[in-house]
Amino acid sequence: MTYSLNALDPNPVFHTVRASADPVQIGSICLNSGDCRDIGGSNRNLLDFNDLHIDREGRVYIAFADGCFGECATGNNSGPEDSRSRRGILCYLGSGPSLLEGFGTLSAFESQ
Repeated sequence: MTYSLNALDPNPVFHTVRASADPVQIGSICLNSGDCRDIGGSNRNLLDFNDLHIDREGRVYIAFADGCFGECATGNNSGPEDSRSRRGILCYLGSGPSLLEGFGTLSAFESQ
């Protein structure tokens, strides 16, 4: 995830946070465009189910599908046929600057 708190400034600063330690897809993602019909027709995975939400305090939540975990992510010879798993990932900004003006720095969620 990449975000900026001053994207409209003449010299904006962008921050990137890695949401997953391993790849979420290996190989192509095609659907009726190009020549990607080597795995079960249209060679598609769940990677179009991505979403981002900003709550009322300016905390960011992102959700995405992970098609490559376990042996797919750790194997040395993983290929597109191994990248067909189905796991949903939800990440959020635990603490740091709010993306909404007026909220300042967000504190970490308290465990309940």
